[in-house]
Amino acid sequence: MKITTTLYIYCTKYPWEDSVEYSALTFKVADDQYRSFVCEQPVVLEIPDNYDPTSQKIAALNVAKNEALDLYTEAVTSLDDQISKLQSLEYKA
Repeated sequence: MKITTTLYIYCTKYPWEDSVEYSALTFKVADDQYRSFVCEQPVVLEIPDNYDPTSQKIAALNVAKNEALDLYTEAVTSLDDQISKLQSLEYKA
């Protein structure tokens, strides 16, 4: 499958760098003191006909799940520590 998109070419030169760098973005941004718009270029990209993003989506969800589990574990550990500290004090009901 072929798709056509427009790339926006920019020239970037920072004062601390010796060379100019060119970059292609899929969106247009405002010029600033370091980056200037050069041209707009239509590009045809070839995407495999059998491309299925499902496995990549599953992998990304598994990463998010593991991050959530890590945060959960950290929160539970912190709460357990707080409970232990309170229980180590003389407790009178």
